[in-house]
Amino acid sequence: MENRLGQRIGIEPLEVGWRAPARGGPLSRLLRRRHTPALLLDLSVTGLLVDAPADERLRVGSIVGFQIDGVEGLVRVRRIEAPPDTSTWRYGVELTVTRSELNAYIHEMLSLVASASSTEWHGQAGSRSGRR
Repeated sequence: MENRLGQRIGIEPLEVGWRAPARGGPLSRLLRRRHTPALLLDLSVTGLLVDAPADERLRVGSIVGFQIDGVEGLVRVRRIEAPPDTSTWRYGVELTVTRSELNAYIHEMLSLVASASSTEWHGQAGSRSGRR
């Protein structure tokens, strides 16, 4: 049973930034690490499905840095699909801060998806705040 508040919206895979914490590093160092390319596969009001590099250190509850169109924030891992012998895993993540720039951006994307394809709205949500 899904614990989502809203409908899950599948999109064309969209490149995003994924920043897993350093081994044994504090959360503050997470924000200084480089993003690794990952793919956003779907989104909802409270979370995202991301195809990102396999990482044995990540567990349900881990905090990960996330970036889309220059908008950054933190997400919490809620589910991990880890098929054997693959270089990427699927991570179901939730938005961690209710009032954040990332959360607002994702919600704006959701409102645009209802009437447009991802190639039409990609980058548009950030144009209002001057981000690209």
